[in-house]
Amino acid sequence: MVLISVALAFGSLKTAAAQSSDGGGGGSSTEEQSSTLDLPLIGEVELPDWLAFIGSSSSEQSEGSTSGSGRAAGQGGPGGGQQQPPAVVVTRAEIQSVGDEFEFIGRIEAIENVTLQARVNGFIEEVFFEGGDQVSIGDRLFKIEDDQYQASLDSAEAQLAGADAQLAEAQRALQRAEELIDSGTIPQAELDNARATFESAQASRLQAQADVRQAQLNLDYTSIEAPIDGVISEPMITKGNFVSAASGTLANIVQLDPIWGTFPIGEERISTLRRVGGGDGDAAASAENYRLTLRLPSDEQLQGDGTFAFVGNMVDESTGTIEVRVQFPNPDGRLLPNENVTLIATEREPPQLPVIPMTALQLSREGRFVYLLDDENDMVRQQPVQIGKQMRGAAAITSGVEAGDLVVVQGVQNLQDGAQVTPNFEAGSSGSGGSAAGGAQESASKNGDGGGQTESASASNGSGAQADSGE
Repeated sequence: MVLISVALAFGSLKTAAAQSSDGGGGGSSTEEQSSTLDLPLIGEVELPDWLAFIGSSSSEQSEGSTSGSGRAAGQGGPGGGQQQPPAVVVTRAEIQSVGDEFEFIGRIEAIENVTLQARVNGFIEEVFFEGGDQVSIGDRLFKIEDDQYQASLDSAEAQLAGADAQLAEAQRALQRAEELIDSGTIPQAELDNARATFESAQASRLQAQADVRQAQLNLDYTSIEAPIDGVISEPMITKGNFVSAASGTLANIVQLDPIWGTFPIGEERISTLRRVGGGDGDAAASAENYRLTLRLPSDEQLQGDGTFAFVGNMVDESTGTIEVRVQFPNPDGRLLPNENVTLIATEREPPQLPVIPMTALQLSREGRFVYLLDDENDMVRQQPVQIGKQMRGAAAITSGVEAGDLVVVQGVQNLQDGAQVTPNFEAGSSGSGGSAAGGAQESASKNGDGGGQTESASASNGSGAQADSGE
C-alpha cells in the first residue's frame, strides 16, 4: 500500500523522468546504479528507474558512511582530548536526634466535674456567683429560704430538751426502786417497771437527737456551697424560682487545673512503651522515658509536660486499644473538657545517629550500601550500611557511616568501587578544602558556569553527564 501511494504521488513525474533518462543515457557509458528507499514498518525497498530520483544509491550510502566514520575519527583523534571522570554530587553525613515519636488522637476530660442540685424544697433567695467565676471549696453559691427549716430545728431541739427531762426523771425513779427492793418495801414488779421506763426515756432522747440532726441538715442544705475548686457555669435556675430535689441541675463546676487527656492507644504501642522502658511491664512507669506534650486543633504546641495517670487494665475488643489518661497542668485554662487534641510522645533521650538522604542508598544482593568519597584522591568506594529509622527523605545509619563522611547522593548509576569522580558538594554541604573542592571548581569552570553545584554536575562531559541525567 505504501508503494502504491508513492507511485500515485509521483505518477505525474514519470514522463519527465523517462525523458531525462533518455537524454542523459546517450552520452554516458556509466554502469547503472540501483536506487532504494527506506520506508517505515517495511524496510528498504528497491525503486524502479523512473523513481530513482527520490531514493539513494548504494554508492551514496557508502560515501555517507565513510564521511560519518571520518567525522567520528576526527572527534576521537588527537583534538578530542581525554574523557573527564564522571561528575557526582556528594553531601556530608550529619548527626541528628532520631528518637521514636508517636502521635495519638484523643480528647480532654475534667478530673472532677460536679453537678449542683437542690436537696430541700424552697425558693432561691440569693445567687452568689456569675458564670465563669473561679470558685473554691466552701464558697457559698445559692441560698434557699430557710425560715421553715429553722423553725423545724427549734422544734426538734425543744423535743430533745423534753426527752432529756423524762430521761432524768426515769433515772431517779429507777434508783429509788433499787434502794427499796433491798429492804423488801416494794415488789419486784415495780422495780421492773421503773427499769423499763428508764430505758424508754433513753430511746426517746435518742429519737429527739436524731430529729435535731435532721432538722439541722435541712437547714444547712438551704445554703449550697462549692464542693471542689474549679470554674462554675452560669446558674441554670435564678433567684426567685422554686426548687426541689427534682428540679435538676442548678449549675456545673469543672476542675480545669490539672486536667486529663484521654487517648485510645493501640496495644502494639503499649508494648513499645514497655520495651523502651526496660521491660518492667509497667506502661505508666516506662512512659517516664517519653516526653508527653499536646498539640491543639490550631496546630499550636502546648507548653508543659504530661504524666501518665492511668493505663487501662483491659483491651477494648472492638477497637484493639487501651484507654490511657495523661494528666497535664492547665493553670491558664487553655484546655477545656471535650476538646480534641493530639498527644505527642517523644523520647526524652533520643539516640544520636548520622543521617543521609535516601537517594544515597543503593541495593545489591549483599544488602544496602552507599558510595563514600575519599576527598584525598577523589575516588569512591562501596560501603555496606545498616539503616535505622526512616524520616522524610532521609534515613538514620546505625552502622557503616560516621559523622562527616562524604556520601554520593547523585550520579551513582554508572559508578563502580574505586572509580575516579569529579565531586560537587550539595547545597548546604561544605567540602574539606582538599581535592574534592578543587574538582568541583574545575568542573564548574570547564562548563562556563560557576553557579549551582548540582547544575555543574549535570552539565559535565562524558559518562558523568549521563549519570546525572539518569538520577
